[in-house]
Order: sequence, then C-alpha cells, then structure tokens
Amino acid sequence: MKNFPEPGELISYLEDAKAFARIGGNISSHYFGSQIDVHWKADDSPVTKADRESEQAMKKAILEKFPDHSVLGEEFGESGTADSPWQWVLDPIDGTKSFIHGIPLYTVLVSLTYKKEPVIGVVYNPQSNEMLAAGMGMGCWYNDSACRVSETSSLSEARLMTTDPGDLIRRSGNPGIELLKTSAISRTWADAYGYLLVATGRADVMLDPIMSLWDIACLYPIISEAGGEITDIRGKRGISDSAVASNGILHQEIMSVLGNNEYHQH
Repeated sequence: MKNFPEPGELISYLEDAKAFARIGGNISSHYFGSQIDVHWKADDSPVTKADRESEQAMKKAILEKFPDHSVLGEEFGESGTADSPWQWVLDPIDGTKSFIHGIPLYTVLVSLTYKKEPVIGVVYNPQSNEMLAAGMGMGCWYNDSACRVSETSSLSEARLMTTDPGDLIRRSGNPGIELLKTSAISRTWADAYGYLLVATGRADVMLDPIMSLWDIACLYPIISEAGGEITDIRGKRGISDSAVASNGILHQEIMSVLGNNEYHQH
C-alpha cells in the first residue's frame, strides 16, 4: 500500500494497543462472575455495563494519548478526529454471551487501522492473561514469544473452532455440516479466542459466518503475521461480514468443502 507505515513506526503503537487492551480487561474482570444486568441490542446481541465501561475507559486513554486519532467502538460508535488516517477499533468484550454465563473465553479486541487498513491487532483474554499481538511486518507474539500457525495438512486431522455451529449451518447449509463432520475435532464458544488458538497453533481452523468491523479488524495482522490465511466465508480477502482463518495449508480444502472454488492461494 502506498505510504504504508514502516514496522519501526508501529512498534510503539503495538505496545500502546496492549496497554489499552489491559485497561479494558481490568474493568471486565471486575464484573466477571457477578450478577450483571444484560440488555439486548437491536441486532439481538447482548450488552452489559461492563462492555460500556470498558470501551469508555479504553477510548479515554487512547484520545488522551492520541487526540488527533479517531476511535470506533462497538458500543459507542465513532469519536475523535474524524478525518484522521489513524483509527483505533475496539471491541471491549468479544464474546459477551460467554462473559454473562461465566465462561472465561471472552476477549478484549484492539486494532489500529491506517487509511482503513488494519496494521496492529491485539486479542487479550483477561481471565487467562493471554495476550496475542501482531503488527504488519513485525510478526505475531503470544505473551511476548513469537508464535506460528500449525502445520496440519488435512482437514480430516484438523481441529476446527466456531462460535456457534447453528449460525454456521443456517448460513452455509450442508457444506457447513460437512465441514464439521470432516474435521477431526470441532469445538465451540470460540469467538476471537478461536483465532488466538489458530495463531498459536493449538487449532487449525476458525470460522465465523457473522462478523462486524470491530470483530475482524484485529485478526488480519494476527493471522497473516502468524503465517496463516484469513478470508471471508466466500474466500475473499479483506474486511468483510464473515471470517475463515486457517493455517493456510488447509484453506483451499476448506473453501472446496464450502463450495467456494474461486478461492486462489497467493
């Protein structure tokens, strides 16, 4: 991309992104496991005061340090300098359904985009204190150690993750069922934690048929810098409304099962 930031410019931003994620995680941890009121948004997704307080705290920290940047969050939308090329994208609790049921697989997502392209991505699980962070051209780091995707070469040996198999089946029909049946192991409740598992080589495939910008922006630097492949469910690269992440080796086979034969590897 023209005028794309050099890795050296991104190093401090990556550390900032991790710090912002910890700010959000500290707030959600305070509420985790307690009785908390749940409200339902227009899209039938849950939200709590933990989501809102976490996003507000992260946004405040970002704009205090970078008043000339903009911020886009799931709960409060856009704020800051609207025409800035730099935008922080926040999901304060990815996996609110896990959060409200006391399942410690929710995460805090922080991404930094430059001219709409994600250049920094962070996934932080405050309950397990797992921090996954990547910058374009800088590699992918799991708790400060370099990490990489698996080398599993067959879907029949693959560990497949999804957030909700019902959504996968409803949106892809028989191909979704076939994918679940073909893989060696399939597990759920994943949300962004599933992508963390793919990036660290503990799972081979993660699928989400429904995604928003704040869900997906951080994943492109993470999966690509870990050596994997990420597209939408139709096989198209770039920010979209769904996601399929894999170790790269399996991507063609996954797309074939889903009936998307137009996908081509680099």
